[in-house]
Amino acid sequence: MSEVETFTFSVHAGWFELLNKAASSMQIDQCDHYTNLLSVNNRRKDLHQLRDLLHNLTEQSHDVTFAIKAAKFITPLSFSSFSLALCTAPTVEQLLLNAVEYTPLLGSPLRLSYHLTVTGDAELWLINNEPFNKANYVSHYGVLFYISVLVELIQQAVRIPLRCLEVKLTEWPIEHKYKAFMEQHLYCTVSVDSAIQKICIRRSELFINLPAHEPNLYASQQILVRKQLTILGKKDILLQIYQYLDPLPNLQGINGNKVATALSVSFRTLNRRLAQQDSSFRLVLDKYKLEKALILLSKNEHSISEVAYIVGFSDSSCFSRFFKKWTGYTPKTKF
Repeated sequence: MSEVETFTFSVHAGWFELLNKAASSMQIDQCDHYTNLLSVNNRRKDLHQLRDLLHNLTEQSHDVTFAIKAAKFITPLSFSSFSLALCTAPTVEQLLLNAVEYTPLLGSPLRLSYHLTVTGDAELWLINNEPFNKANYVSHYGVLFYISVLVELIQQAVRIPLRCLEVKLTEWPIEHKYKAFMEQHLYCTVSVDSAIQKICIRRSELFINLPAHEPNLYASQQILVRKQLTILGKKDILLQIYQYLDPLPNLQGINGNKVATALSVSFRTLNRRLAQQDSSFRLVLDKYKLEKALILLSKNEHSISEVAYIVGFSDSSCFSRFFKKWTGYTPKTKF
């Protein structure tokens, strides 16, 4: 397997470090197989190994809140330059903007998107472009882990926890009684049944100055992070697909051959690289269309017909069938 191919669906090794610390604190006996996975000698690791490990450690601990507890072990150095750049940013708003820009370093296919509401509040949207065939109960723990880590990183950077930080989830992945535990553990409020996974912060708290801001250190970490992003962007085929699709005004006429040509590879090579992670271009594109549709619909700036066109459907009926197949709702009932 080539170096390029090994970077598809990769994650930062810092995730494994957090799990290692949490497992050690709970005195979980880690067999040799898990110990090898938890080693942080390599900067990038496989997403699916992380998910399997998180699920197994949750099972071993007999604690469904393991992912939430593991988030408390984050430090400014957990994700090297990524977390250090965020913690030394000048304000909460700049921290959020940097998190969005640098999020590919944390791992694909999860991405962040920054949005402002009509009242000026900030929302970090968690976009999951993982193909449909890989969505399972392990991924629910993974999303909970990802959001918990981001919330804890924000709260640590501020030092005095934000009073109005809210987490909005599409569903609550564990027993409902543990929702209050997350709220108390991470100093946030949690609501369920959102169309998009979000971390929401009030406008009044966006301009809080971060106490660890140091201009020279912040600038140096930004340089390092952007160099790492450049390297990663050349090696991760999934990131390359996103980078091609994101700027397009609509997805009409988009197909594998067109994307492959834009990436200077053959369609066969494109699918071969994705197949190594049990995926395909069709699966990646379908999930991308759904997530883009959810974003557009939640903004309430376009009609359903307009959204259907933007995400590449010939008419709203085809789009509605596609939407209901993967969400269980029609666009009209969900929005």
